[in-house]
Amino acid sequence: MPTVFVSDLDGTLLQPNGLISSKTEAMIREVLADGALFTVASARSLFSIRAILGDIPFELPVLSFNGGYISEYATGRHLKVWGITLEVVQQIRGCLDAHHLAPFVSTFSDDGDHLYVGQERSPAMEWFYEERRRENDTRLQELKDIKFKEVE
Repeated sequence: MPTVFVSDLDGTLLQPNGLISSKTEAMIREVLADGALFTVASARSLFSIRAILGDIPFELPVLSFNGGYISEYATGRHLKVWGITLEVVQQIRGCLDAHHLAPFVSTFSDDGDHLYVGQERSPAMEWFYEERRRENDTRLQELKDIKFKEVE
């Protein structure tokens, strides 16, 4: 049975600045060309993974959002998406509201991936929002207020 190698990005393949070194990229390309079964898994979104790793020819699916999505790297098509129940969403929202925290909300639907951002943001959230804007993250959607509802 062949061995599959799966690597994390942050703190593993990436440099402290969040970028991949040319040496690491060359090594990945070499092992893939040699037929190794190699892919990546990350807490990052697929958009972010693809922005960092570029056109590395991964043939195996990649795992994003801590395994919440399993996707084809080249096309970005999601093969499997694990969501959370409305009950869990409501519990999370209750906790956020109790601590006066505003969320980023990442969703998937037939019309694609979305990253909803409210207008109230901490300095760290503002940094993240601006980074997404600079990278032309097509998922990004700013809302006056993020409302949670049951999906039919």
